Amino acid sequence: MLALWGSIRDGRMYCFCVRGAHLPSDGVTTPSIYQQNVVFSFFLFQGAGCTALVVAVLARKLELTRAEKHVHNFMMDTQLTKRVSQMRYSLLSNF
Repeated sequence: MLALWGSIRDGRMYCFCVRGAHLPSDGVTTPSIYQQNVVFSFFLFQGAGCTALVVAVLARKLELTRAEKHVHNFMMDTQLTKRVSQMRYSLLSNF
């Protein structure tokens, strides 16, 4: 298996996995399908594990504390109250 990682192009990261390709050697030894599947599975699970770890760390960092949650809820309530009062004013001013 040969995995070629490309650079960021058009805002996307791309990866090409070519199964059955091997680097040229002396021509005597070529990797078997079993060996290719083992290498492919190793990199697949390694990538999934790294992705899960990154997601867990980011979720932990983005988690709000109790005080921050209270402040956020207070600000949302304030904005909602302001919108409702503006709508009331606009409705009453039209009549």
